[in-house]
Amino acid sequence: MIPKKAGEGKFYFGDARNNFRTMTQYMKSYAAKRITWIDGALLADYRPLSSPKIAPVEALNQSQTHLKFRIAPGAEAPAVTACRWRLAEISDTNSPSLNARQPWKYEINALWEKELSKDEIAEIPTEHLGAGHTYRVRARSQNAVGRWSRWSSPVQFTVEPR
Repeated sequence: MIPKKAGEGKFYFGDARNNFRTMTQYMKSYAAKRITWIDGALLADYRPLSSPKIAPVEALNQSQTHLKFRIAPGAEAPAVTACRWRLAEISDTNSPSLNARQPWKYEINALWEKELSKDEIAEIPTEHLGAGHTYRVRARSQNAVGRWSRWSSPVQFTVEPR
């Protein structure tokens, strides 16, 4: 312990040149050094899984009880053991039916999620879908160590009015 720096606020005044700007620069410099160390020492060997590529099993038909999706053939990494699937409604800003006075729907709020083995087909119940609404389906994969990939590119569709 350094007595001249111990106590509330004394660290800032240990040096007569210290002021708010100096201390802000000191903290930024510390953060930059720490980030460099973390990237080099802790994350040097980190290689994330590649994102899966997804595709519908058949043409999307919302009149069926389920929409079926799969990982596209040849797209998955050999070490993949599981896949997490999700369906979310979004506000399509290009849609003429968008009501700007209503709260927008964002993809982060999933309507349906399920974890399946890598070879299973994801069957999304159509009961979650509303006519005229836009949805996105995504998946991500997990390897044997438990690391997850980033989310796939979305398959986006709008349910046609009946």
